[in-house]
Amino acid sequence: MLLRMLGAAGAILLTASLTTASSVSAEEPTQTAKLVFDPATGQIPVTGGTEGTGAIISSDTPCPQTHRSQFRIVLSRSDGQSVKDLGRIALPVDGIPVLPEARSNFWLYGAPKYPADGDVWNVVLYCHASLTNSVVVATATIYVNGPQWTAETTPTEYHPEFTTPIQAAAGTTLGGFGGKGFRPAEQVDILARPEADGTATPIPLRTVAANAAGEFSEQLTLPAEWTTGVYRFIATGRQSAASVEATMSVTVPTFGMTLTPQNIKVGAQTTVALTGFQADEQVGITLSKGTEWSAAGPTVTVDAQGAASQTLALPGGAPTGSIAVIAEGKSSKAKANLTLGVSPATTPPPPRQPPTSQPPTSEPPTSEPPTSSDPTDTSSPTDTGSGSGSPTATDTSTDSVGDVSGGDSGGNGGADGGSSSGGSDVKGGGGLASTGAFFDPRFLGTLGAVVMAGSGAVWYRFRQRPPMPEAEVAD
Repeated sequence: MLLRMLGAAGAILLTASLTTASSVSAEEPTQTAKLVFDPATGQIPVTGGTEGTGAIISSDTPCPQTHRSQFRIVLSRSDGQSVKDLGRIALPVDGIPVLPEARSNFWLYGAPKYPADGDVWNVVLYCHASLTNSVVVATATIYVNGPQWTAETTPTEYHPEFTTPIQAAAGTTLGGFGGKGFRPAEQVDILARPEADGTATPIPLRTVAANAAGEFSEQLTLPAEWTTGVYRFIATGRQSAASVEATMSVTVPTFGMTLTPQNIKVGAQTTVALTGFQADEQVGITLSKGTEWSAAGPTVTVDAQGAASQTLALPGGAPTGSIAVIAEGKSSKAKANLTLGVSPATTPPPPRQPPTSQPPTSEPPTSEPPTSSDPTDTSSPTDTGSGSGSPTATDTSTDSVGDVSGGDSGGNGGADGGSSSGGSDVKGGGGLASTGAFFDPRFLGTLGAVVMAGSGAVWYRFRQRPPMPEAEVAD
């Protein structure tokens, strides 16, 4: 009995040392598969003895394609310390690790360390790509109850994730389908069905292989007969039975939106034309300019062909520049958007208003302006003779030019017994009348011009006269 207890204690030490060995592998271990024990219980040998039974240990999953050089099984304690290493073993053709019959009594390999009553040991399966590159494929737990051990082979739980594109057109081949968290190297089936019909049988699309890390990234071709709507995609691992789902919006090839015109001024309208939406669904239209501004537009119901046309007027306060017009199906979640260019409205010139009052006018003068008049001497000069004839004579002549020699003999007219009409010594008896015309500036200017013209003519003729011949002097 004492020997059995010591053997159990040794098994605990073996488990601890096994965990320590796994921690120094080149890659971070990742638990992924299930270990199978045949049988799943047995006896623990006593220290130094040959008693006790083991089991053939295998995995339900092959080693990853990248790690099929060798495999090894290690026992460790619950604290992670490795206590037994069964060594590296060649893989079968199918890549599934199986402990050979000769090594089935794993208690006999390595140092004789056996677990004690109540100990818990772990069994770890490694797949190797090289001596320094390995990955953990599966683990199991051994519980010690007195001299007996029992393996717990509960399957590892998987929590896979699945990603799909947001939106794609029916009949197209596209990438972006990815998954992770599956069992390494297992086959993953991808299926899909319409989201609106939960009772529909999913359609198989493709089967892909997960890599050593349980991940994949593949392309898928969507069926051309699909209509616009939301589809549910399902990815299921064949070995692990782990399953995960994701949804994606699918559109028909004619799906889209047009704006006519695509550039408008503030206050104008554009026509939104929709095609390819889900039959008879409601489509909401919104307008957005990033985080600066957004507004809800009208909701349009498309026809059986998924088409509709709607006049769109910009709401009050809409900014100018590029505004995104977004149309989204309420049930299909299909979304289309275009950019609408908005420019400021043309401001017309203000209308011309009639004047409110007549412009001021100049008042007529209150009195007649003064007029210039030529000074006129109305007095008549009196010529007093000194002869014995008529002593006085009045010259009333208005000739413009008079005889300046008139009255030469007027002074002696008395002696000769005659009379004269002019004074004896006064010249100009027949000259200008004393009416003031002589002093008119216009007359003086004209007279000056005439005098200058006459003097110029005389000078010219004088210059043109030939010189007079000199008189011949008689000898």
